[in-house]
Amino acid sequence: MSPLPPHLPEVAHPGITISGIWPDAWKTRGATLEGLRKVEQCPFFRSAHILDVPHPGERSDIGRWVRDQHIALTYCLTIIMYREGLDLSAQDEAARRHAVSRLVEGMREAAECGAVCAQLISGPAPATEEERPAKLALLERSLSEIAVEAGRHSPVPLAIEPLDVRFHKRRSLGFTDEAVRLTKNVRRAQPNFTLCLDTAHMILNDEDPAAMLNEARGHYDELHLCNCVTVPGHEFHGDHHVPFGPPGRLDSAAAGRVLAAAYRTGFLSRQSPGRVTGEILRRTETPDQVMSHVQEFLSAAWEEAVKELTHDARDPVGGQ
Repeated sequence: MSPLPPHLPEVAHPGITISGIWPDAWKTRGATLEGLRKVEQCPFFRSAHILDVPHPGERSDIGRWVRDQHIALTYCLTIIMYREGLDLSAQDEAARRHAVSRLVEGMREAAECGAVCAQLISGPAPATEEERPAKLALLERSLSEIAVEAGRHSPVPLAIEPLDVRFHKRRSLGFTDEAVRLTKNVRRAQPNFTLCLDTAHMILNDEDPAAMLNEARGHYDELHLCNCVTVPGHEFHGDHHVPFGPPGRLDSAAAGRVLAAAYRTGFLSRQSPGRVTGEILRRTETPDQVMSHVQEFLSAAWEEAVKELTHDARDPVGGQ
């Protein structure tokens, strides 16, 4: 086994969420681009995750900036779905078709921004578990329609992020095995369709993130390292994008196991670096403090991953 790269950017495009540092950036023309330019000052970050940009002129400016800086940009359509009540699993056909049409428009916006991916989510979870198969079938139909229609106008790949099913976000698509099956089916219409996996949602769904990366091998192209609190009654119980470590479940050791799994499955490599985003919502910290915290955490997590992977090489039977 060749020596493992000591630094995460050698095998990944480390990223950060602009909406985590500047939650209201999408509301003000120019604010998203301003945030990206501030992130540019930290060479560690080679990818970024933004919410929708309603202003055409700013989208064009972001597209030029992305090309100049060679930053891998994800354009997230989630807030549009929340804001406008869009449900890709709506039983009302007119509502479902409206959601499809609006998100195709969002795909065009993503292309204007030079995004490498446009990301969305599923609709609300059904009232009963028995209704889930029907909701997922409608979701699959809608995603296939978006992929085909957007593919006529936009080269940007489409991705869906599975969220937690029973806590906090309560969306219809959350479990990784279901997400992988859905991805395989949608790829019949659009081969570029993929997943964005998030440690917080996997943990809230009682899944082991490292094991899930193995199950989703070849079906995801973005990984979010996000902390979550699983203690019932805690003020931040759920997916609140809290800082890494206690009282949440994701510390550097746990994140290291996730990155080690991502490396084993080929998601992280020198030849094809994967996008790994550290996700925190700024509350009392300054933007610089958040960026420093994310960089330090991602670096520490990779150090833990290298330890585990080195142990695998020395003890291949016990290590894998």
